[in-house]
Amino acid sequence: MRYLLLICAIMFSIVWVSCSCDKECQSCTNTNQDWTICDNEDGTITRTNNVVDTAFTATASYAESIAFFESQGLDCKK
Repeated sequence: MRYLLLICAIMFSIVWVSCSCDKECQSCTNTNQDWTICDNEDGTITRTNNVVDTAFTATASYAESIAFFESQGLDCKK
């Protein structure tokens, strides 16, 4: 029982520390595309293609990335 509580406490700690719930993110969509752009607050952004469930990190600024998707005809909202 003690080990179960210890494992649960460790798992909770890992999830709590790794959660970046305060990231600034926007969803950019149109009829064929669905992207989520998040500012990692370390000089990088994460772009996630929600259609095929892939993500990659880029060094473009958050504003540049949003502007790029809007220039491609996507509607970006928080």
